[in-house]
Amino acid sequence: MILQSIVIISLSFWIYQEYQNNQYLQMYVNTSLQGSWLGAIALASVTGFSTVALFLYRKLQRAQKELDEVLSNETVRKTVKGSPSILDQKTEQHLIEMIQRTGPVQPTVQAGPMPVLKRTDEEDSSKQPKP
Repeated sequence: MILQSIVIISLSFWIYQEYQNNQYLQMYVNTSLQGSWLGAIALASVTGFSTVALFLYRKLQRAQKELDEVLSNETVRKTVKGSPSILDQKTEQHLIEMIQRTGPVQPTVQAGPMPVLKRTDEEDSSKQPKP
């Protein structure tokens, strides 16, 4: 695609230079196309389309490179063994330290102390004699 664009641009430039310097080509083009503006429009169109093609090709290459990076990062994450955490160790440790620095969260509604449940199995088993 890039090679085609380069060939088109170089041939367009060559034809333009030849048109400027060759009066026979000028007469032929003027009689065939009935005006010099049509040649300029054709040249501008080819140049414009070639520029757009190059721009889109570069954009495609960048997108493909970013996709390759994302895929390689995912495969690295899958191959690394350890914690199933998404975060790396330093970030995880930093978050833990931040949570510890903030202290306990104060409840907004004071409902009294939390009830404490006692196991009845322990009391029943302590009353029964052991064999």
